Amino acid sequence: MKHFSHSKKFISLLLSVAVAMTMTLSTVMTPLAAASVSDLRQKLQEQQAALEKVNQQLKEAQSDKADAQAIKTQLEQQKSLLLSQIGTLTEQIGGLDNDIVNKQDEINQKQQEVDQKQAEYDQRWADFKDRMRAMQRLNDGGSIALLSSATNLYQLLTFATTLEQIVSKDEEICQQLEDEHTQLEQQRAELEQAKADLEAKKADYEAQKAALNSKTSELAENISQTDESISKAEAEEQALKEAQIEANKKVDEAAKELDAALNAANQAYGNASIQCSLDFGRPLATYKYVSCYFGGNGHRGTDYAAPGGTEIF
Repeated sequence: MKHFSHSKKFISLLLSVAVAMTMTLSTVMTPLAAASVSDLRQKLQEQQAALEKVNQQLKEAQSDKADAQAIKTQLEQQKSLLLSQIGTLTEQIGGLDNDIVNKQDEINQKQQEVDQKQAEYDQRWADFKDRMRAMQRLNDGGSIALLSSATNLYQLLTFATTLEQIVSKDEEICQQLEDEHTQLEQQRAELEQAKADLEAKKADYEAQKAALNSKTSELAENISQTDESISKAEAEEQALKEAQIEANKKVDEAAKELDAALNAANQAYGNASIQCSLDFGRPLATYKYVSCYFGGNGHRGTDYAAPGGTEIF
């Protein structure tokens, strides 16, 4: 009986020690589990914040890319318009070149007419001077011999008239040649002025074309810079997409770690699923404010704030 009594005491002692150890381990594990869950929750929040940052940066990069592409489209439209204007000016300049060549041909032809008329005038004037010298010789003595050879009064009277008619005709022809020469010179001057106007117009078109070419070159440079911006934005977008994938992986990993810790804690205190890493809807339709999460300070439940006396679910 004494042996049995001692055994019974020993068994009771072992049970007491086991209970004490269980309570001690439970007391120790609860803060450790709470600390682990808290750390994992903090890690998940940090990874989610990092993911949000990457998402925002990706959104900004895509916006920058879209802006650069819009600017490039505008620049290309402006460049296309300028090239069209340059093409029009080039055609107009080509037309003016033809007009200038044609006008120069007209000037050359008119100059030939002027030179020919001048030659006729010079020849007529030379002939007139020869006749005047001949008449002068007649006045110096030859005319007396010519008059004395007249056989009747008619010859005497018509001699002076004939000389006067010759002089008058020469003067008329010379005046006509001079008038024609003046008219041709005026026409040639008008052609020269028309040519000068065409050349001035061509010079103006050339200046406009040069300005448009300069503007086109400037636009081409801006388009090239915009292409660089687009390429940079695309590279940044690709890098951020890769970073986004990595950030999502880290969020998933942190969520899995937190879920594993929560599941372990849930299993330690019951089979009911209390919470997880995902932000699901609240199980209660009326009370939605969590006043204490599971694991906080060793707490073994998730408390929703409600008036005193509310039934516990």
